[in-house]
Formats: sequence, C-alpha cells, structure tokens
Amino acid sequence: ALVRKADQEVVDMLPRSVEIVLGDVGDPCTLKAAVENCNKIIYCATARSTITGDLFRVDYQGVYNVTKAFQDFNNKLAQLRAGKSSKSKLLLAKFKSADSLNGWEVRQGTYFQDVVAFKYDAGMDAKFELSETGDAVFSGKFDGL
Repeated sequence: ALVRKADQEVVDMLPRSVEIVLGDVGDPCTLKAAVENCNKIIYCATARSTITGDLFRVDYQGVYNVTKAFQDFNNKLAQLRAGKSSKSKLLLAKFKSADSLNGWEVRQGTYFQDVVAFKYDAGMDAKFELSETGDAVFSGKFDGL
C-alpha cells in the first residue's frame, strides 16, 4: 500500500501481509517502489478538499503518475523477458539510464573482427564497447530500426 505518512493509525488499519511504501501520488519519483512486483493496482486516493489544485493533483495527475509508473515497470519486465536483442529500440532510447545496460553483453573491443558474429549480424554494422573510462559507446549504422 502506498501511504503518504506511516502513522500508526494507518498501519493498524492494514493487514500485516500488506507491504507499506511511503510515497505520494503527486510525486512520480516515489511511485517506482510502490508498483514494483505488482500485477494489479486499486487506486483509492482522493483529494480531501474541493480546491481545484488538490483535485487535479490527486484525481488526475495522481492517476496518471501511478499508471505511468505501472506501465514503466511492466515494460521493464517485458524487456527482460524478451532476451538480449541487439536492436531493441526502447533500450537504445533509454540508453542514458544505468538500468539500460542490463541485458547487454559487453565485451572489450578488438581490432580484429569476429567473423562468425559478422556473418550473423542481420545487417547491423555497429559496435557497442566500453571506453577506457568505463563509458559505454555505440558507434556505427543500425539498419531496420
């Protein structure tokens, strides 16, 4: 259960089997842990006032934020289940994040080409290497993306 404050009154209302995560539906950064390993969400949050800003933040933006966090988590699961793909568009698009390196096989580059890999690369003329400073580097041309 996502709760804004872990007050004893709130904790006592919930069954012991419920994992409590501190967060706020208005703050997307706090929702990642709340949706982790969930397969369904029941959204019970509601604004406690009739002020338009509160209604928008909880009843509209909150639903949007929770839905997006849930979709992102499920998308991440789908990527991991799909296996290693040298042409995953989403991994290329999110390459800036540290998590995007998961699922890639990274090898130190060599001057000589790997003849077997070249034969079965399906038209991909690109390299993915680690630089001397530990940065990941893509170079080359990607056909069919």
